[in-house]
Amino acid sequence: MQSSPQMSISAKKRRVIFALYSGLFIVLSPIFLAYTAGIRWTPALGFVKTGTFYVASTPSGAKISVNGKNTGEKTPSVLKHILPGTYDIALEKDNAITWSKKLPIRSGETTFVNDAYLFKKDAPELVVQAKIDEVAFGDDTVAWTTVQSGWREVWLSEISNPRKILVYRSAAKSRLGLRFKDRILIVGEGEADGILSFNSNGTPASYKPILVFVNRKNRTDVYGSDETNKAPALSLPSGNWNEADERNDIVIATDKRRVRLAVIDSRQKTILLQTAASLFDFANDDILLFASDTELSMFNIPQNKVSLIERFSSPPTRIQIHQTGNLILLESDGVITAIETDERDGKRKTELVSGFSVIGFSIGDSGRTLYIAGSYGTDEGIFVKPLY
Repeated sequence: MQSSPQMSISAKKRRVIFALYSGLFIVLSPIFLAYTAGIRWTPALGFVKTGTFYVASTPSGAKISVNGKNTGEKTPSVLKHILPGTYDIALEKDNAITWSKKLPIRSGETTFVNDAYLFKKDAPELVVQAKIDEVAFGDDTVAWTTVQSGWREVWLSEISNPRKILVYRSAAKSRLGLRFKDRILIVGEGEADGILSFNSNGTPASYKPILVFVNRKNRTDVYGSDETNKAPALSLPSGNWNEADERNDIVIATDKRRVRLAVIDSRQKTILLQTAASLFDFANDDILLFASDTELSMFNIPQNKVSLIERFSSPPTRIQIHQTGNLILLESDGVITAIETDERDGKRKTELVSGFSVIGFSIGDSGRTLYIAGSYGTDEGIFVKPLY
């Protein structure tokens, strides 16, 4: 009977302890939940919800640093619970040019880094030795002209398995134009576009342009290739117009005399765009990049919308847009520069090649390789440089 007071005291203690733990749980639970939800307190901001960085790169596996401190993470990675503010993000990988940008974190939001390119430092390698006057690149195929013994010759070669094939000769003073349609090389001479066409192995190919341009005194009439005996489908201002490229039903016509470009829907027989332009390149079937002397622009064909990309004081000599659509390569004075289209902290520019005498360049089908025609030091011909 003497044990009941002790049991009574133990029960009280248990109730006190339970009450204390319950109180702590009630007080700390919201704090714990707020912390796990990314809520932090700072003297400057008070209670604020943090943000997140999602960081990916091409290629992956790059070390991620924030404000100069290595996070221990590699791309792709998610960096959580970052206080709102602006941060220096740097990505590093062996034998690659370091990528860096100042990017914001906003409360409760995720900042995405999706289009970071870590370009390799490798120097270009000569793969086809040749003296080149004009060049055109196809899928793993390159064609070029050169003058030898009074003849202007057209040569073909695969890039991955170099083997030069002579496909055409004309007088040394003749003007030739080279371009690829899929894997067919089209050779134009003088004012007549597409007089000859060849397969990638050098054998004759069958090719017929979608549109025919007849340059008259006051206008240029445009016909379907099988409709030259009918009324013209449409007309362009007088000039020296020729078909320069095509994608499905979209035809690009250029007037080299007046440095103009027209985008034509051959099915609807309508002119979608007519503008001053000296250079152009397709990103895909829907996006066309073009450049005038002062501006670089992008034309969204389905939306019929032109967007300004870049203004420059001196125009580039050559342009090409990467297959992803978010990377543009420009060449000027022997320097090839990559421009990332992400405008945050300004468009990032990376010098890829310098000291070249460039005749032409092209991004390989995989998007990972840069082909350059020209001369570098004492070497002359076709060069290959891995991009990333």
